[in-house]
Amino acid sequence: TNTLHRILHYTRLCLTRRQGVALIISPKSNPNLYLVGKDISLSQPALGQKGDLSLPMGHARIGENPRDSIIRVLQQEVFTDLTLSKEFPYEVVPEHPKPVMYMNIADIRVSVFHLTFVGDQTFSSFKLNDLAYQSLDQIRQESIRPGVEDILKLHSNNLTPEFDAIPEYNCSLNLALAKIENQ
Repeated sequence: TNTLHRILHYTRLCLTRRQGVALIISPKSNPNLYLVGKDISLSQPALGQKGDLSLPMGHARIGENPRDSIIRVLQQEVFTDLTLSKEFPYEVVPEHPKPVMYMNIADIRVSVFHLTFVGDQTFSSFKLNDLAYQSLDQIRQESIRPGVEDILKLHSNNLTPEFDAIPEYNCSLNLALAKIENQ
């Protein structure tokens, strides 16, 4: 209960206290498809319910190299079997990745990165079931983890940051909670 109250308090104030990483993964042949799966690891209701559709995402350490954060998420949520067999495809991760946006989800500032995969990949995860590429319209028909639809809608609008600034947004959950607080 204390954790939920703390998350709600930070969210209402539009503050973040933790960091995360989300990966928008698209096949090179069709950039309008996104890799998603049903998250079976969720345990905090503010971040979604078990079985909600999710992008590969996880927590990051403050000051951590973004490439290391991306690799960890890929190892746990996209290429688990390849990681266990020591065949992780390091070549899919850019040397110097730059986020396409920041999304505040509850009290977590999520750095969102876009990766494009060439060719067929075999996906496996112990956190996400039924990993597959889906269109935004298909995704909207499912129960979705907070922030995921916001990220994909903004990304599908082909954001081009001005002056290399990385845009920062609040997800619709945060906006709704802030609106309740201000009433």
